[in-house]
Amino acid sequence: MSDHSLNVLVDKDLGPAIGTVSGLRFHLLMPQANEFRIEDIAHALANQCRFVGHTAVYYSVAQHSVHVSRLVPRGLALTGLLHDAAEAYVGDMSRPLKLLFDTLKQDAFDRIEHRVMLALSTVFSIEYPFQPEIKVADNVALATERRDVLAPVMSQWVEGLPDPDPEVIVPLSPAEAKAAFLVRFIELTRGEL
Repeated sequence: MSDHSLNVLVDKDLGPAIGTVSGLRFHLLMPQANEFRIEDIAHALANQCRFVGHTAVYYSVAQHSVHVSRLVPRGLALTGLLHDAAEAYVGDMSRPLKLLFDTLKQDAFDRIEHRVMLALSTVFSIEYPFQPEIKVADNVALATERRDVLAPVMSQWVEGLPDPDPEVIVPLSPAEAKAAFLVRFIELTRGEL
């Protein structure tokens, strides 16, 4: 048994799975509706740093998601909050690496992420593929992050972005970002999910 196989749970029928913080198995190739927990999503995203960790200060995907949810029209706010939720299960890949994979025609990661987002969109009743407003808000958030959380040398790679949000980002700890994500989720769903 290789070291890699120790970290992967394999179900004969559903394929490889990861264990979540709540103790569930999440099947990467065939995600099941009952495997999604908003607490798992909030926890994982709060513990993932944006930009593969290359920030001047810690800034989580959860805080980014809350920011995006506030930049879109109210009817798209839940989608904005959950636009990166698949990263709670598959991790994140930096934009430059995604572009490299696109160039090399290596889209296996995108296919897995797409499957997770399709299942997630059904569970949480959000539209996927996303409306164009989500990408615009994501880019406004990126421009704001470039200004507020990236080291100056890192911020040079991002070109052609819209103007940043006038509100300055105040980075939160993972625990604070998780709480902010869950509060925003409850605010947007009123506990209906």
